Amino acid sequence: MTEYIMDDTTKHLLRTLLKNPDKDFFLKELAEESGVSRDALYRRKQPLHEIGVLEEKEGKYGLNQENDLNSSLKKILSKVGESGSQTA
Repeated sequence: MTEYIMDDTTKHLLRTLLKNPDKDFFLKELAEESGVSRDALYRRKQPLHEIGVLEEKEGKYGLNQENDLNSSLKKILSKVGESGSQTA
């Protein structure tokens, strides 16, 4: 599970969720919006749910806005480039 926490695919998913905090997505929509495969999303869905970032609402998934990690994740993602290296 920990191998998925901050890989590039997870970063794409988190960016999409954080840019659309009020939107709930079907999994197919979230994968397309994030630019990741559905298989990759399915592998990351449970770990993101377990840490409280992703929540399911009536068959759709969105950002858990009550999670204290969100502001920290925004900061981390703003400092980490697409390749995983820190930006200058």
